[in-house]
Amino acid sequence: MSYQRPQFSILSRRIDEPRRFIQVVAGSRQVGKTTLVQQVCEASGLAAVLNTSLSTVRKWEIGEKHPSGPSLKLLSLLDRKGLEAVL
Repeated sequence: MSYQRPQFSILSRRIDEPRRFIQVVAGSRQVGKTTLVQQVCEASGLAAVLNTSLSTVRKWEIGEKHPSGPSLKLLSLLDRKGLEAVL
């Protein structure tokens, strides 16, 4: 389970918007901006591979929802054989 930060939710929601924009992540050096951006990019890449929304992937990560059906099968395939197996 990943650490929940409001910035992650905000950035994730903004990335899901149909209109593209430049998102600036501001803050002091100690807030982990690079880690936050990496987490959002990894989650959005997984969402694209699974053909689902970033918010759904986020809910899976924090335990609010659980994958089922085709998503669950793809996740198990990813776990067993890696990303190359589904691309």
